[in-house]
Amino acid sequence: MARLPKGFKPLRKPAEPRRARSGYFLWCDDARRAGGDDPELAGKSMAVASKVLAARWAALPADEKKPYEDRSAALKEEFKARKAEAAPAKPALPSGWKLVRDACSGTAAYVNIVTGRAQWARPGDADAVDVPPPPPSARRLFEAEKRAEGCTLNLKALAVLWKDVPLERRAEYEAKAKAAREALSCAEPAASGAEQGAEPAGEL
Repeated sequence: MARLPKGFKPLRKPAEPRRARSGYFLWCDDARRAGGDDPELAGKSMAVASKVLAARWAALPADEKKPYEDRSAALKEEFKARKAEAAPAKPALPSGWKLVRDACSGTAAYVNIVTGRAQWARPGDADAVDVPPPPPSARRLFEAEKRAEGCTLNLKALAVLWKDVPLERRAEYEAKAKAAREALSCAEPAASGAEQGAEPAGEL
């Protein structure tokens, strides 16, 4: 996962409405309030009290369960309505962008996680950037080579094999991984330069 530029942190998701409770839990609330002196519940741990209440709920007639199930159904409809209202009105961000908050000023900004470019304006579809996969590590290159040879060992067994690879052989994989990282770092300035002609106003 690409890191955000220094001084920025991801925005927290807005609090979502709480999920509606089932009829059983609504009945448990009333049973606990009404049974303050109940010897099977008073002074008992939550685990013991839950077992007692579960047994009582299972033995409860259907006509006594119905009011709680009706309340639960009404709460579920209310939850669905509130969740629909709380749904974000703005469309999803284009690929390669994240909404973050400046750690110093607290102001929200949009950051391109490939080039590190930050801007105030919301990026449009024209500014979308395809996020390339991260460059493979030396160990991942070794595992891919073993897979290509027909090896069927799991990742844990391949990790054991990787520890036994001689240093000379391991240096070859390290060199390939370094070349992949350098190729990615050279591609980032080119992508940034291609965007210079259409930079939005208010760039950080």
